[in-house]
Amino acid sequence: QALLASTGSQYLEDKTGLDRVDIKTAEGELEGQSSNLKVTLGKDISRRLSTLYSIESGEEGGVVQRGTAEYKLLENILLMGFQDTEGVYGGGVEWNLKWR
Repeated sequence: QALLASTGSQYLEDKTGLDRVDIKTAEGELEGQSSNLKVTLGKDISRRLSTLYSIESGEEGGVVQRGTAEYKLLENILLMGFQDTEGVYGGGVEWNLKWR
Protein backbone atom coordinates (compact mmCIF):
# COMPACT_ATOMS: atom_id res chain seq x y z
CA GLN A 1 0.00 0.00 0.00
CA ALA A 2 2.82 2.40 0.81
CA LEU A 3 4.43 1.93 -2.61
CA LEU A 4 1.12 2.54 -4.36
CA ALA A 5 0.47 5.65 -2.23
CA SER A 6 3.91 7.15 -2.92
CA THR A 7 3.66 6.45 -6.66
CA GLY A 8 0.16 7.94 -6.79
CA SER A 9 1.28 10.99 -4.82
CA GLN A 10 4.12 11.79 -7.21
CA TYR A 11 1.85 11.31 -10.23
CA LEU A 12 -0.78 13.66 -8.81
CA GLU A 13 1.85 16.30 -7.95
CA ASP A 14 3.14 16.19 -11.52
CA LYS A 15 -0.30 16.33 -13.17
CA THR A 16 -2.05 18.90 -10.92
CA GLY A 17 0.73 21.37 -10.17
CA LEU A 18 0.28 20.95 -6.43
CA ASP A 19 3.39 21.21 -4.30
CA ARG A 20 2.35 18.51 -1.85
CA VAL A 21 0.23 15.39 -2.22
CA ASP A 22 0.35 12.81 0.58
CA ILE A 23 -1.71 9.64 0.67
CA LYS A 24 -1.46 7.61 3.87
CA THR A 25 -3.22 4.49 5.05
CA ALA A 26 -3.30 3.01 8.53
CA GLU A 27 -4.71 -0.35 9.48
CA GLY A 28 -7.31 -0.40 12.25
CA GLU A 29 -6.06 -1.45 15.69
CA LEU A 30 -8.74 -4.12 16.17
CA GLU A 31 -9.13 -7.22 14.03
CA GLY A 32 -11.78 -6.71 11.37
CA GLN A 33 -11.53 -2.91 11.58
CA SER A 34 -11.10 -1.21 8.20
CA SER A 35 -8.13 0.88 7.12
CA ASN A 36 -8.14 4.62 7.65
CA LEU A 37 -7.20 6.79 4.70
CA LYS A 38 -5.75 10.31 4.86
CA VAL A 39 -5.18 12.48 1.79
CA THR A 40 -3.37 15.82 2.09
CA LEU A 41 -3.10 18.39 -0.71
CA GLY A 42 -0.93 21.49 -0.42
CA LYS A 43 0.17 24.51 -2.38
CA ASP A 44 2.95 27.00 -1.67
CA ILE A 45 1.48 30.50 -1.93
CA SER A 46 4.86 32.16 -1.53
CA ARG A 47 8.33 31.24 -0.33
CA ARG A 48 7.12 31.53 3.28
CA LEU A 49 3.37 30.78 3.16
CA SER A 50 1.66 27.51 2.26
CA THR A 51 -1.83 26.08 2.63
CA LEU A 52 -2.87 22.48 3.19
CA TYR A 53 -6.21 20.70 2.90
CA SER A 54 -6.60 17.21 4.28
CA ILE A 55 -9.44 14.75 4.42
CA GLU A 56 -9.34 11.68 6.65
CA SER A 57 -11.72 8.82 7.29
CA GLY A 58 -12.60 8.86 10.97
CA GLU A 59 -12.60 5.98 13.42
CA GLU A 60 -16.39 5.65 13.44
CA GLY A 61 -16.88 5.87 9.67
CA GLY A 62 -17.10 9.67 9.54
CA VAL A 63 -14.96 12.00 7.49
CA VAL A 64 -12.89 14.84 8.95
CA GLN A 65 -11.66 17.71 6.75
CA ARG A 66 -8.93 20.09 7.94
CA GLY A 67 -7.57 23.34 6.55
CA THR A 68 -4.09 24.41 7.64
CA ALA A 69 -1.95 27.48 6.97
CA GLU A 70 1.81 27.37 7.54
CA TYR A 71 4.08 30.40 7.75
CA LYS A 72 7.85 30.09 7.79
CA LEU A 73 8.86 32.81 10.25
CA LEU A 74 12.59 32.13 10.15
CA GLU A 75 14.69 29.45 8.46
CA ASN A 76 14.06 26.95 11.27
CA ILE A 77 10.77 28.23 12.79
CA LEU A 78 7.37 27.36 11.33
CA LEU A 79 4.07 28.81 12.60
CA MET A 80 0.86 26.97 11.77
CA GLY A 81 -2.86 27.24 12.39
CA PHE A 82 -5.68 24.83 11.55
CA GLN A 83 -9.42 24.26 11.75
CA ASP A 84 -11.42 21.13 10.97
CA THR A 85 -15.03 20.16 10.36
CA GLU A 86 -15.46 18.81 13.90
CA GLY A 87 -14.94 22.30 15.33
CA VAL A 88 -11.38 21.66 16.45
CA TYR A 89 -8.96 24.52 15.86
CA GLY A 90 -5.52 25.41 17.07
CA GLY A 91 -2.01 26.29 16.16
CA GLY A 92 1.55 25.48 16.84
CA VAL A 93 5.17 26.40 16.49
CA GLU A 94 7.65 23.97 15.00
CA TRP A 95 11.39 24.38 15.44
CA ASN A 96 13.61 22.32 13.13
CA LEU A 97 17.18 21.72 14.19
CA LYS A 98 19.53 19.91 11.84
CA TRP A 99 22.83 18.41 12.98
CA ARG A 100 25.62 18.25 10.44
